[in-house]
Amino acid sequence: MSGKIIPLSAVTVTNALAGNDAGSAFTLTGNPLLGPQPLSVLFASGWDGGIVTITGTAVDPKNPRNPDGTPKLEARIETVTPPAGLPAIVETVWPFATVSAVAKSAVGAAAATAQVKTLYPTQAPQLVGFRQNGIESQSIGGNIYGAMPLHANTLILEGAVTSGTIELQPIFYENGRWWPLTTSSAVSIADTMLGKSNVGKFLTVADPSTVYHVWLTNTGTFDVAYLYGKNGPSIS
Repeated sequence: MSGKIIPLSAVTVTNALAGNDAGSAFTLTGNPLLGPQPLSVLFASGWDGGIVTITGTAVDPKNPRNPDGTPKLEARIETVTPPAGLPAIVETVWPFATVSAVAKSAVGAAAATAQVKTLYPTQAPQLVGFRQNGIESQSIGGNIYGAMPLHANTLILEGAVTSGTIELQPIFYENGRWWPLTTSSAVSIADTMLGKSNVGKFLTVADPSTVYHVWLTNTGTFDVAYLYGKNGPSIS
């Protein structure tokens, strides 16, 4: 599958909240998510504020897309339990598109904090079926929404910004983790071309026959990106 892709990126979703804070609600930063992606709860050593509950909209990992290919969002509440060994980072099971509230379940005795962010993905992609415009197709479900299974020997990444500068880096899943593609540097895209959004193209002749996604960095305003796998010249 090739086409439009929503990059993953690092976003601070809430401010840190101490376990002994009398209030249960985390303060949301208002930083938007570009699209559905897993949330990470960062529990500091000594956290005793209980379970963290996240409310928002998310994509069903087993049914991630509408018939037109857009994210299939639904209201979702997920609870995240701190593990026995702290500090720890725990990812949500669901990929969230929006967050409307985050709360802790207890008032503890310690000042240790918890915080919600989006971080570099760790979970494996899952291949699921869906119908797009009446045609059976496949997409990546699980917690990594939007990743693409590409079977070709040429990878092309195109992107545009609304303002500022961003960098787009293809990442791929292999040997149990996500890796940055290092055959070339990330695409740096700026709004310097005639004062409008600029388009950059990343091209690698390699073997992208695996599952790919895109990681976004820098502070520019993202517009759109496309990831393609094509059959290019063979390599001896």
